[in-house]
Amino acid sequence: MAIPTVFFEFSGRSYTLSNRNGTTKGTFSTTGDNIEFVSSDGKVAVHKFSRTPNAITIDGTAFVRATNERLAAIGNARKAEEARQEEARKAEEEKKRRAEEAGKIKFIAQSERPMNWADAKAFCQQQGGRLPRINDSDSWGWNDRDKITHIDGFGVPGAPWPSGLPGDVCWTGTEDTDGPGGSWVVDGRDGEVGVSTGHRSHGRRVVCVP
Repeated sequence: MAIPTVFFEFSGRSYTLSNRNGTTKGTFSTTGDNIEFVSSDGKVAVHKFSRTPNAITIDGTAFVRATNERLAAIGNARKAEEARQEEARKAEEEKKRRAEEAGKIKFIAQSERPMNWADAKAFCQQQGGRLPRINDSDSWGWNDRDKITHIDGFGVPGAPWPSGLPGDVCWTGTEDTDGPGGSWVVDGRDGEVGVSTGHRSHGRRVVCVP
């Protein structure tokens, strides 16, 4: 259910106006097709209006009569929206936290020459570490590339390329589930962290994390 921006409650000659800025109460009167609102703080507003049994139309905008059932539905919808926003906020905070933690991982070794993926994995094992992974995963699909939140040692896609590393293409330890024989790579040739995939037989630079 969509949450209305504005709704009125009318009782006798009194009204309550609720919107995103809060609630205003006062009295109203009608003359012809004009409706005049006098709020409790003395402010006066005059509008064109028409009415039906269950709604009033003011300046072309219809406001459904706010029954108890409708008010309850509005309250429930608003609570659901607030819960959704809070969940999204927490998810974004967790994404940032994990990206920051991933970016703090220090590289313990890098190769002097490009290697294929199998040799790269073996090289990092010999150095007492491993290849960086994407989203803490050994496999990740190309079709889900927009869901990448962090890369060990590199942070997030689009972050500045780590100082001390040559801007190049480096293997990760994450296989590409959408590309047979492929694995993910981190690309720093533009000066920032980018991601792509390549066939594991190709030669790429190697950096290792603990």
